[in-house]
Amino acid sequence: MRTVHFVVPAELDDPAKPTGGNVYDHRIGRGLADCGWQVIKHAAPGSWPWPDAAAEHALARLINGISDGAVVLIDDLIASVVPDLLVPEADRLRVVVLVHMSIGEAPPGHHVADAETREGAVLSAAAAVVTTSCWTHRIDATEPPG
Repeated sequence: MRTVHFVVPAELDDPAKPTGGNVYDHRIGRGLADCGWQVIKHAAPGSWPWPDAAAEHALARLINGISDGAVVLIDDLIASVVPDLLVPEADRLRVVVLVHMSIGEAPPGHHVADAETREGAVLSAAAAVVTTSCWTHRIDATEPPG
């Protein structure tokens, strides 16, 4: 049986936060399981994409605990802001980033320093990138970071 480690925001199962991204993540997990994959869900604590040091440290422990060569599907809310962690791990793991909306397209008032550069580094290092819509694919494909 093929296995995928699915790293999602901890709030994924919070019924008070039924975002489109959370609904999509649930559907992806169920769809992979229906196709015969063993899906190991890892809830990353923190306020993604604005994690504090504790959230980044917890994510590093989680990622470091995954076996070499494993497939790791990670929500872009998390992946896009931790290139210092994920880019070096791309040699050890098969990182797949699930992009709902580019972090560079964040709502006003939610600025992430060097967002496009950080996200671009992660997406460039990933084994694959999955975009959730044609619109997201066009934005990410036509507006290179930096």
